[in-house]
Amino acid sequence: MAEGPRASTAELAELMDGLERRHRISDPAQREVFEDQLLDTLQQAIHSVRRPLRTDTSSTPPRRVAIAMGLALQTAPHLSAVLPDPVRAGSVEPGEPPRRDDFPPLMKGNDALEEALGIPYWEIEELRDEIDRRAGVVLKQNRVASWLWSYFDLPDRDGADRLGRVLFPGVEQQGADVVRRGPNLYVLVDQPQPPPLAALWLPWLAPRRATSPTSFRSRGVDPGLRTRIARGIGADEEEVSGLLDGMICLVPREQASSFLHLDQWRSSGRAVMTDLGGAYTGGEWLARPLPPNGADWKSWLSADAQGRLALQGSASQIFDSLALPRVAHMATLLYAAALATVDSDGLGVGELRRRDLDLFDLPLHMRSVLQPLIDWAASPETHTTLAAALERPVRGVAAQLTRLGREWTDHTLRAWCGLPGTTKAPSIQTLLTEHLLASSYSLRELMRFEPDPRWEHTDLMLLFVAHYLREARLERLWIKPMSDVAEGHEGRLPPVEDIPGHWFWRTFLRLLE
Repeated sequence: MAEGPRASTAELAELMDGLERRHRISDPAQREVFEDQLLDTLQQAIHSVRRPLRTDTSSTPPRRVAIAMGLALQTAPHLSAVLPDPVRAGSVEPGEPPRRDDFPPLMKGNDALEEALGIPYWEIEELRDEIDRRAGVVLKQNRVASWLWSYFDLPDRDGADRLGRVLFPGVEQQGADVVRRGPNLYVLVDQPQPPPLAALWLPWLAPRRATSPTSFRSRGVDPGLRTRIARGIGADEEEVSGLLDGMICLVPREQASSFLHLDQWRSSGRAVMTDLGGAYTGGEWLARPLPPNGADWKSWLSADAQGRLALQGSASQIFDSLALPRVAHMATLLYAAALATVDSDGLGVGELRRRDLDLFDLPLHMRSVLQPLIDWAASPETHTTLAAALERPVRGVAAQLTRLGREWTDHTLRAWCGLPGTTKAPSIQTLLTEHLLASSYSLRELMRFEPDPRWEHTDLMLLFVAHYLREARLERLWIKPMSDVAEGHEGRLPPVEDIPGHWFWRTFLRLLE
């Protein structure tokens, strides 16, 4: 975990405290006033952690940076010239603005990429093959969408209602509409409590999981229909299920325009091409309760020769091994939401809005994805299941797991969710907040940055950042040798990571020169 001294700012602590307090305000009018004030705190926190954009030329970039730029350069031509323009159709027209036109892709030969990025020729070919494969996924999704459109006689309203009931059989609806944007199908229904926009990626934000934008389940679709789709597009049923999971979204009718506009990161093909935020169902498992046999308990809990329960490692080590993949996956969803927000805002990125607070609410996000672990240790069903498996009395197992749950809670409050200034070392929540604030600031600044007269950079920049963050290990935020922004930085921890601000422009200039 993170160690070593690191200054925490008062602005960060005030921001995190304010983000937690806003959820305790029940009156909508009072909450709006409080959130307007909290936006000022958010802006101050951003300025406390941001770093100047690096615009100097550099030597060959680190390998992870070079690979991300190589993938971005292979991706851009597909989006502008290979993949078809996203279809706009539906039983209604929500009226969201179309995505801005793509800029011409920066085309460089393999020799130039080898010299600028330090990637060997054979590896460049492998990157190209991977991007070609992802483009094939988008094309197959388009075929599935076209097949469903024809099979259900869309955009006819009756056909839209039938398709809506087939895709979401458990949702109460009256007269569902269906809208198509590229390969993505959006089912529009009335929702008394619509979810926030960020729930497109962060399902735990939705007030009702059953009507979350990410609530579609391909396995819930009639098997006969899945078989007909597979035959119609020349695929197997397993592949069809995977394609559907990245295509179907449930949105509130009254806010459909805003949801479709923000979701253009997906409907334009960028999510699949970068493998960042492609599947709507990607984050659902983080918010679900763990089953009694979950938490991989057999790898760290056993009965010794005397019949007593024994942990393989300390309570904190066990929790860290269980928590890390959950928080790492949560971080990739936050990255997708941040990039989608900047992409939808376009070149004229405006001021921060109240809805942006949902993205930066790390106290809520961390609590939402870690609480299922603590609940699992306290669950009577878990106690009964493990007692039967270990052939031990339920009472003894319950006492030990309850004790373990308390230790996990204490460890979570210190190492994972501690506020700045309250812990000796910064918590993972603090490190992630600093990183997300600094990176989001640079993304917005680069969208407004004066283009180099030789080439426009914004589309390439978003793709580069997406490819880098998709493959980045979470531990890089506190393990210095894993960081690509340390570069001789003193101290045991790396500086706040800001890949777009630290590496994009410098690598972009190497390509141009």
